Amino acid sequence: MNKKLLLSLADAIESDQVPEDQFNMNVWGKENGLFCGCAIGWGVKLGILKDITFKSHSYKLNEKELDYKLNHSLVGYDIPSKIFNISYNEACDLFHPHYYDNRNKQNVVDRIRKFVKNGVK
Repeated sequence: MNKKLLLSLADAIESDQVPEDQFNMNVWGKENGLFCGCAIGWGVKLGILKDITFKSHSYKLNEKELDYKLNHSLVGYDIPSKIFNISYNEACDLFHPHYYDNRNKQNVVDRIRKFVKNGVK
């Protein structure tokens, strides 16, 4: 598990750089012309997750077309699994919206930190 990267992502999401009204676990990036994304989307946007970029409905970020750099065969929750060196199920538990009752950014941050500390949600 890449604890340092997970905690960096949690810190970034919790910061003022990620407005609560622009945190949306159901989208990777832009929505209605405004950047609005999930934890992974914000990690890419803020430069925390430097090894990946996204191609999602051809939206652009930083004026360039987004594409996977790690492996073109990786999709969905295989991406955070690979990046954070965690299982697919752990990636889903941390980042999939269906695993949350309340999908606000603080709940995601708390779950990431608890996972890093205890290895469980």
